[in-house]
Amino acid sequence: MMWLEQIDQQLLLLINGAHNPFLDEFFWIVSGKLTWIPFYLFVLYMSYSQYGWKKTLLFFGGIVLCIIIGDVVAAKVIKESIARYRPSHHTELSESLRFYLQENGSYYRGGMYGFVSNHATNFAVLATWIFLHFQKTLPWLAYLGIAVAILVGYSRMYLGVHYPSDILGGYIFGSSISLIAYFSIRKKLER
Repeated sequence: MMWLEQIDQQLLLLINGAHNPFLDEFFWIVSGKLTWIPFYLFVLYMSYSQYGWKKTLLFFGGIVLCIIIGDVVAAKVIKESIARYRPSHHTELSESLRFYLQENGSYYRGGMYGFVSNHATNFAVLATWIFLHFQKTLPWLAYLGIAVAILVGYSRMYLGVHYPSDILGGYIFGSSISLIAYFSIRKKLER
């Protein structure tokens, strides 16, 4: 376990150490909650244009339900049960990390615990759902969803608030939720 933890820390230091002012702002924006609203609306529009309102409402409802489940379970059950400190709250490692300086003058460090990443969980839910929904009709959109999830996960490591394993755990957890939910209602979506 110590060996894996050292790899996790070294990968984080490598990713977080590539700082410059442009990337700092870019990844802060990528990590923002409101940044992706145009993307969500675009995906809904594409669903509507391909499948109509009925399937789009089912598609949207499925995503929302999965994100709520993933977000709550990740934050309230997994993080609280495992209680693994974020790298930004690790007493020794945090001294080697760089953090984003917010407008209020404080450094962004995230909450106390980091495993699993809620950002990674939520975007994995979204990417998996989009992929399953559009892989045959709009494969470019299916892969765009995956690219967005990877970019957001990377931003969390760049900002120094998650280990790579936090991101990977979130991806696995979020994808699992989407897969289970999607295949539970697949027949309704395919009608």
